Amino acid sequence: MLLFDEADSLLFDRTTARTSWEVSQVNEMLTWLDSHPLPVVAATNHAGRLDPATLRRFVFKLDLRPLGSERAARAFARFFRMEAPASLERVHGLTPGDFAVVARQLRHARNADAETIVGLLKAEAAARPGSSGRMGF
Repeated sequence: MLLFDEADSLLFDRTTARTSWEVSQVNEMLTWLDSHPLPVVAATNHAGRLDPATLRRFVFKLDLRPLGSERAARAFARFFRMEAPASLERVHGLTPGDFAVVARQLRHARNADAETIVGLLKAEAAARPGSSGRMGF
């Protein structure tokens, strides 16, 4: 199986191309997808930027949404090996990627408690484009 992450960078809508080689690149990728013998998975956060012909190349299209409170609690337990506090239910829009980022952050911290972890998760969710939170450095 082949996985193309950020597929919109390779299979973008040709009507937005600025040069002829960009159109050729998308054409070549679409032709290649038609004849490739292995399963191909493409992932993007910008499905609306994909060339319309791209969607015909994929049998299944999945729209992955943020985790609900039950799945977020399970992810918390899996990533941090502790029970999720009730305050986690007030954090909306969490994805598995948010848990992975916070777990990597905690490699550099000592003994973070559950409430500290919830605060870090809340900051990750707020930093995502399109969220209502502010992002700063």
